[in-house]
Amino acid sequence: FPGCADKMEQAGLADEMVFYGETARIRGFDPVKVGDVSSAIGVANIYEGLVQYSFLKRPYSIGPHLAEAMPVVSEDGLTYTFKIRRGIFFQDDPCFTNNFGKGRELVAADFVYSLKRMADMKNESTGYWAFNDRIAGLDEFRNASAGKAPTDYDAKVEGLDASERYVFQIRLKRPYPQLMWVLTMQYAFAMPREAVEYYGEEFINHPVGTGPFVLASWKRNYSVEYVRNPKWRQTGRVELYPPEGEPGDREKGLMDDAGKQIPFIDRIVQYVIDDQTTQWLKFVAGELESSGVSRDNWNAVIRPDGALTQGLIKRGVRLYATPTLDVYYIGFNMDDPVVGKNKKLRQALTCAFNSEEWIQFWNGRVVRAKGPIPPGVAGHDDKDAVYKFDLECARALMAEAGYPGGIDPATQKKIQLTIEIGHA
Repeated sequence: FPGCADKMEQAGLADEMVFYGETARIRGFDPVKVGDVSSAIGVANIYEGLVQYSFLKRPYSIGPHLAEAMPVVSEDGLTYTFKIRRGIFFQDDPCFTNNFGKGRELVAADFVYSLKRMADMKNESTGYWAFNDRIAGLDEFRNASAGKAPTDYDAKVEGLDASERYVFQIRLKRPYPQLMWVLTMQYAFAMPREAVEYYGEEFINHPVGTGPFVLASWKRNYSVEYVRNPKWRQTGRVELYPPEGEPGDREKGLMDDAGKQIPFIDRIVQYVIDDQTTQWLKFVAGELESSGVSRDNWNAVIRPDGALTQGLIKRGVRLYATPTLDVYYIGFNMDDPVVGKNKKLRQALTCAFNSEEWIQFWNGRVVRAKGPIPPGVAGHDDKDAVYKFDLECARALMAEAGYPGGIDPATQKKIQLTIEIGHA
């Protein structure tokens, strides 16, 4: 939109590739403490891990990132050995006092320190659940970190080894096939000990990573801005761009930049926007590069054939439709004295839910879940749902549950259930 170009020129950014987008409220930039999606995405702009998703492939798979290649795994499935890429540097920052503020090289010991910090009870990490009772000696380190005494980060942890400068080894208590997926999470990203000790409690506001961007400014609950990390660009990590994707990705332009210098964007400016209507209005005003389409705006944006309206096409707007991994559900409280102890009642309620009407309500943009694993993820099963919408089946199950016709025999009145609806 012309509005974005005007905004760049006014800000003196006309020679930069700037992306204007939206985000939800960010709680901070400490990898071990953030658990919400928006903060995790912000952290991933600045920090990196050993492995990453091959994000254009389906089903999703994992490839190396700060590791040179996928790890060598021992025959018993307990030891994972990673070779760390050489020549990767943390961003320049005053915390590197021994190097006059110039970022130092990433080494295997940074991963040992980062996982110890995630395990440290004093940091109250939201991610220890993924490592609890998994890595040899890490639980003992965690227990020793309790109390007021300073945590000894030089203490030996049996399952974390960096005796070689560029070799990092994890030793498990028992096989843990999910480990590689866990290592893609922000909790396992590499951070420098110098930054944590230099900034102390303010480290959450002063991220120092090896990633493609550096935090330029952060106005809480209003905006966040990232700029390209020159050290990341100097490493020429073109090979990190996914070399392959699904059929049609190249036609969509998703593969066009493979082999070019990355990241492609010089600056990211994101505004905190709480609702899709506001996001859409800022998009059509030329203040954002992209926007979702809310249910309320659907008919004004999308034609009955699923294409954009001619007015938007003439303005240069392009429509991209792709499945996401968002999963929404209504859960049963298993401690509830009515539904928690009555399986037949839970089955009846499931059969009484009209998923087709729900799909229509959301403009045909949702699919009925057929299990806990969504499409696009390995393990997804496309077989028919066991308890699909069937009112006759629901009535029969209600009778088997002890509530024929929906009547509670104890009160001779309709059964009363409570549903709690929150807003995330």
